[in-house]
Amino acid sequence: MGMGMADGKGHRRLTQQDIADLADVSRATVSAVINNTRYVSPELRARILDAIDHLGYVPNIVARSMKTNRTMTIGLMLPNILSPIWATIARGVEDVARQSGFSTILYDTDEQSERMEDGLRKLREKRADGIVLAPCASCTNFLGQYISRTGTAFVLVDRYLEDVELDTVLCDGEEGTYQAVRHLLDTGRRRIGIITLSLGISTGRDRLDGYRRALSDAGVGIHDDWIALGGRGERDGYDGAMKLLTSSEMPLPDALFISSHLMTVGALKALRERGLRVPQDVAVIGFDELPWMSLMAPPLTVVSQPAYEMGAKAAGVLLSRLIGDQTEPAQRIVLPTELVHRASCCEGGDEDRRGEAISTVEPETACRTER
Repeated sequence: MGMGMADGKGHRRLTQQDIADLADVSRATVSAVINNTRYVSPELRARILDAIDHLGYVPNIVARSMKTNRTMTIGLMLPNILSPIWATIARGVEDVARQSGFSTILYDTDEQSERMEDGLRKLREKRADGIVLAPCASCTNFLGQYISRTGTAFVLVDRYLEDVELDTVLCDGEEGTYQAVRHLLDTGRRRIGIITLSLGISTGRDRLDGYRRALSDAGVGIHDDWIALGGRGERDGYDGAMKLLTSSEMPLPDALFISSHLMTVGALKALRERGLRVPQDVAVIGFDELPWMSLMAPPLTVVSQPAYEMGAKAAGVLLSRLIGDQTEPAQRIVLPTELVHRASCCEGGDEDRRGEAISTVEPETACRTER
């Protein structure tokens, strides 16, 4: 069979039939792989992709999008791509999308609803087939209106919305926090403070709920003076820790749970400035595992969440919606966390202890990702 057709300049233009002939499959199977319209076994997919690489075939994106009403792109909207956790989630999304022939358009919302709304409008202009989104606070009304108006397929990642039924992939932050606080209680700590994320997002509320539930189950009193409403950045962690460590109304905490890695950096800086040792004076558990956590002195106990898996799973759910039945009920996939035990927690008591400052990695070099 002849190879392809000639274009206006006499060059041979490859077709999907050329790929089918080389891979020894049907043209329909080639089309299914290129357009991602149905399941094809890994063996056949690999043969077809090898044939595409060998022939140097480049699909006509414009013609394909007109025929399938798809652009083979998905949008990804995250609140801070400079954060290692969000960057890892993004990598999971991008890897799975690329394996299925989709490109990813990334928007950083900087946790601002206005930027999120602007990004959604731009993704609509670019005709993105679907969107993976970590929603900002107070976006429920706009997002609901956007979906009803455009019919765009959405998957939420890391966070959920109370009043919008959408596919959601997240980690069990409430249970992870619960286990962390129970661990602190098991080591003898009773005055446990928490620095929360913003309570405008579900992760902030869930982690605070886990903290409250752990104390309640242990019969330990819950005091507002040991709860600092934080945000997301290093400065929020520093300010929250200073609030907890300078209160005149209650005894100072003998342990801190900090709800994000960036706030953990700020809280450790505050502890050092106050001349408090970890864990002798104040035991510390952070949320999120990063390579430098194990290099600190002492190494930091953390709740580790499966960031890459969250991104990969969110992309997989979105692609299943785009390729399969979009009428199935929305699903919520909750991935487990893991408490990584290190030396920042130890046996403690109620005596009033003060000592030399903690020795730790300098926040300026450890993780400078806040904007």
